[in-house]
Amino acid sequence: MIISIDSEKAFDKIQHPFLLKTIESIGIEGPFLKIINSIYLKPSANIICNGDKLDAFPIRSGVKQGCPLSPLLFDIVLETLAVAIREEKEIEGIGIGKEETKLSLFADDMMVYLKNPRDSTKKLVEIINNFSKVAGYKINPHKSSAFLYISNTAQQQKLEREIPFKITLDKIKYLGIYLPRQTQELYEHNYKTLATQLKLDLSNWKNINCSWVGRANIIKMTILPKLIYLFSAIPMELPKNFFTDLEKSITKFIWNNKRSRISREIMKKNTNEGGLAVPDLKLYYKVAVIKTIWYWLRDRKEDQWNRLGVNDLSKTIYDKSKDPSFGDQNPLFDKNCWENWKTVWERLGID
Repeated sequence: MIISIDSEKAFDKIQHPFLLKTIESIGIEGPFLKIINSIYLKPSANIICNGDKLDAFPIRSGVKQGCPLSPLLFDIVLETLAVAIREEKEIEGIGIGKEETKLSLFADDMMVYLKNPRDSTKKLVEIINNFSKVAGYKINPHKSSAFLYISNTAQQQKLEREIPFKITLDKIKYLGIYLPRQTQELYEHNYKTLATQLKLDLSNWKNINCSWVGRANIIKMTILPKLIYLFSAIPMELPKNFFTDLEKSITKFIWNNKRSRISREIMKKNTNEGGLAVPDLKLYYKVAVIKTIWYWLRDRKEDQWNRLGVNDLSKTIYDKSKDPSFGDQNPLFDKNCWENWKTVWERLGID
């Protein structure tokens, strides 16, 4: 079972005394600790009403909005909970290779992996409740969801009665990515859904009062970042019509549904070459995909997904005599990354 935990007003609930104690416990001291104390040790605020400043009132929880330190301070506090979950033996995670994986964390987005949902969930909720009493962190059980991957209907119904989270059976969402029951459905739930949404956005923006150069910049600022994120998160093979259909919609938007005066290939060139610097979606896709090869080559053990993968992939990256065998072990991602790497290698004429 996979549980996506939604926190209740995460950044506003953290108690200042617990925050300061946690910072001290990890060895932060000296001038930096004094700076943190000056911000979070008994802070107060005033409200100005009709030009009059009202009496000050204390602020006992929450990290400051807009402060660049706030996300890091929140992560330090939440790491206390993460350590407690990882070290709890009654919470049994999912074993992948030699490593047991219990959770993934990014800011306040938490994903927990449980092998024995019935017993592990009870202990998980107990740890979170105990943490909430001292730290102020609370979860929203109504917005949190549990993704069950079982085929036994009776067991499923029993878990639905015992688990305090909403049960889902088809897919779960984490960091904007839909994780379906079958990996073959990744394209439909993510790429196809995003493409439909982007086409709808472009259609809704068709009457915007903007020049064609401005429209090209809109593509760079709104459409491209969403695609790059998906390319990096799910580096799978995509059908050709995914790019051609999107590029047609983009061209129509730039020229306001009129006949294009410049060919699409020229539009993709830089402005100093006579183009509009319209993003080449397929090129961005290839860059995002072969970036995965760089991670393998670096053998970054701090990346959880890299640690759980096949060992010694870096030895095969520059081996042109044969394709790496790891492409057969995970054809959905690894093989696609390798094939794109080979294409770039051959095009650049690298020996």
